[in-house]
Amino acid sequence: MSMREAFLRAGMNVPDEPERRNQMASQTSPQSRRCDNCGNMFQPRQPHHRRCDNCFSQPQSSGGQAVGRQNAPQQQTSNYRYQGQFPDSYFEADEQGKIYLLTDFVAKSKVDGLAQHLTHQNSRPALTTGQIRRFFSHCREIERRLKADGENWPQVAADFVSLSAHAQYARSSGKIPEDFRQFIDENVKKVTSWEDPRTAFLDGFVPHFEALVGFGAKYMRAS
Repeated sequence: MSMREAFLRAGMNVPDEPERRNQMASQTSPQSRRCDNCGNMFQPRQPHHRRCDNCFSQPQSSGGQAVGRQNAPQQQTSNYRYQGQFPDSYFEADEQGKIYLLTDFVAKSKVDGLAQHLTHQNSRPALTTGQIRRFFSHCREIERRLKADGENWPQVAADFVSLSAHAQYARSSGKIPEDFRQFIDENVKKVTSWEDPRTAFLDGFVPHFEALVGFGAKYMRAS
């Protein structure tokens, strides 16, 4: 005998099951509450849930406490951009027509700021020693070919220009920050647009890159 038949035979009213279920659901389902993490209102899936779905999916710190977007430790942001921070050309000429490297490309006041920016956590990801040395070693090899092997610029030009492609790939793979990709791209353009690319590379870009590696050593983490 079903429960409904039992109620009918006893002369009792049959409970309205849908309404009863709704009442029970309203009594047991958790009400909207404010997320303990970000402060936004949300509908918890279970009564004991204290964080919204967005904060629940955020990674936790080493201490086990969730780190949300709004209550995460505030870090100093960096608005540095490589473009516009350095002159369009590496060189200037004196009265006798002899060219010399502008100090902006090797000066601590300029390059140290770039190094700090590229290694800052907000660069997403911060540049590491492994990544910067991979690109710098590529340039050192081109330098060796030009100086020690006596190759001319057309023989190494393709390998140099490929730096932009390597940087784009590394950026797309999330291995380097956007501004380091921009650093590579802008310097490839500086070198290739100069009337003497060999000189621009050896006496302009290499010292500039070397300064970045040097100043960045104290900021970059190993990888």
